[in-house]
Amino acid sequence: ESNIGLNAISQWAFNKEPLLPQGLGTGMLYSNNIDSPYFIDNGFLKYNSDVAWNSSLFKDFIS
Repeated sequence: ESNIGLNAISQWAFNKEPLLPQGLGTGMLYSNNIDSPYFIDNGFLKYNSDVAWNSSLFKDFIS
C-alpha cells in the first residue's frame, strides 16, 4: 500500500480495536511514495505527529 492508503487503512484498523497484529507496513515498496509521518519501531507501525506529510508531489495539481 502507498503511504496515503496506509494512512486510511491504519486509521480504520485502529477503530476496529483488533486483537491480533494487522501486518501493516510503511509503504516502502513504492519508489515514488510520499514521505509521511509513519515509521516502524520495534515491529510496530507508529505515527510521529511532529513530522509533516510531504505534499510537494501534488503542488502542480493543487491550486
